Amino acid sequence: MKKIPLIMSLIVNILLVIAVFGLRLHYHEIIFQALYNATTTEVRFHERILAELQSEDEYKMNAVKTMLKQYIQNENEAAAMWKAAAERSRLK
Repeated sequence: MKKIPLIMSLIVNILLVIAVFGLRLHYHEIIFQALYNATTTEVRFHERILAELQSEDEYKMNAVKTMLKQYIQNENEAAAMWKAAAERSRLK
Protein backbone atom coordinates (compact mmCIF):
# COMPACT_ATOMS: atom_id res chain seq x y z
CA MET A 1 0.00 0.00 0.00
CA LYS A 2 2.85 2.39 0.72
CA LYS A 3 4.19 1.95 -2.80
CA ILE A 4 0.98 3.09 -4.53
CA PRO A 5 1.69 6.86 -4.14
CA LEU A 6 5.24 6.29 -5.44
CA ILE A 7 3.99 4.35 -8.48
CA MET A 8 1.29 6.96 -9.19
CA SER A 9 3.88 9.74 -8.91
CA LEU A 10 6.17 7.96 -11.37
CA ILE A 11 3.30 7.46 -13.83
CA VAL A 12 2.31 11.13 -13.62
CA ASN A 13 5.92 12.23 -14.11
CA ILE A 14 6.32 9.97 -17.14
CA LEU A 15 3.09 11.35 -18.65
CA LEU A 16 4.29 14.91 -18.05
CA VAL A 17 7.62 14.22 -19.75
CA ILE A 18 5.84 12.68 -22.74
CA ALA A 19 3.49 15.68 -22.94
CA VAL A 20 6.37 18.17 -22.79
CA PHE A 21 8.28 16.43 -25.58
CA GLY A 22 5.13 16.08 -27.67
CA LEU A 23 4.33 19.78 -27.34
CA ARG A 24 7.93 20.68 -28.11
CA LEU A 25 7.87 18.65 -31.32
CA HIS A 26 4.56 20.22 -32.34
CA TYR A 27 5.90 23.71 -31.59
CA HIS A 28 8.97 23.09 -33.75
CA GLU A 29 6.79 21.77 -36.56
CA ILE A 30 4.74 24.99 -36.50
CA ILE A 31 7.87 27.16 -36.55
CA PHE A 32 9.45 25.19 -39.40
CA GLN A 33 6.21 25.39 -41.39
CA ALA A 34 6.12 29.17 -40.91
CA LEU A 35 9.74 29.45 -42.04
CA TYR A 36 8.99 27.28 -45.07
CA ASN A 37 6.03 29.48 -46.00
CA ALA A 38 8.09 32.65 -45.64
CA THR A 39 10.92 31.23 -47.72
CA THR A 40 8.69 30.03 -50.55
CA THR A 41 6.93 33.41 -50.63
CA GLU A 42 10.29 35.12 -50.88
CA VAL A 43 11.34 32.83 -53.74
CA ARG A 44 8.10 33.51 -55.64
CA PHE A 45 8.62 37.24 -55.14
CA HIS A 46 12.14 37.09 -56.57
CA GLU A 47 10.99 34.93 -59.48
CA ARG A 48 8.35 37.52 -60.30
CA ILE A 49 10.91 40.33 -60.19
CA LEU A 50 13.25 38.39 -62.45
CA ALA A 51 10.48 37.67 -64.95
CA GLU A 52 9.46 41.32 -65.05
CA LEU A 53 13.05 42.50 -65.49
CA GLN A 54 13.67 40.07 -68.34
CA SER A 55 10.67 41.41 -70.26
CA GLU A 56 12.40 44.79 -70.88
CA ASP A 57 8.97 46.47 -71.01
CA GLU A 58 9.13 50.02 -69.59
CA TYR A 59 5.71 49.72 -67.96
CA LYS A 60 6.72 46.46 -66.25
CA MET A 61 10.04 47.97 -65.16
CA ASN A 62 8.20 50.83 -63.44
CA ALA A 63 5.80 48.35 -61.86
CA VAL A 64 8.77 46.40 -60.49
CA LYS A 65 10.32 49.57 -59.07
CA THR A 66 7.03 50.46 -57.37
CA MET A 67 6.64 46.93 -56.07
CA LEU A 68 10.19 46.92 -54.67
CA LYS A 69 9.68 50.28 -52.95
CA GLN A 70 6.49 48.98 -51.35
CA TYR A 71 8.23 45.76 -50.33
CA ILE A 72 11.09 47.69 -48.72
CA GLN A 73 8.65 49.91 -46.83
CA ASN A 74 6.67 46.88 -45.59
CA GLU A 75 9.81 45.06 -44.48
CA ASN A 76 11.09 48.13 -42.62
CA GLU A 77 7.76 48.39 -40.80
CA ALA A 78 7.86 44.69 -39.94
CA ALA A 79 11.45 45.00 -38.69
CA ALA A 80 10.47 47.92 -36.46
CA MET A 81 7.55 45.91 -35.08
CA TRP A 82 9.78 42.90 -34.28
CA LYS A 83 12.42 45.16 -32.71
CA ALA A 84 9.79 46.75 -30.46
CA ALA A 85 8.48 43.31 -29.49
CA ALA A 86 12.02 42.16 -28.65
CA GLU A 87 12.59 45.23 -26.50
CA ARG A 88 9.28 44.72 -24.69
CA SER A 89 10.10 41.08 -23.98
CA ARG A 90 13.48 42.06 -22.51
CA LEU A 91 11.78 44.34 -19.98
CA LYS A 92 9.72 41.53 -18.48
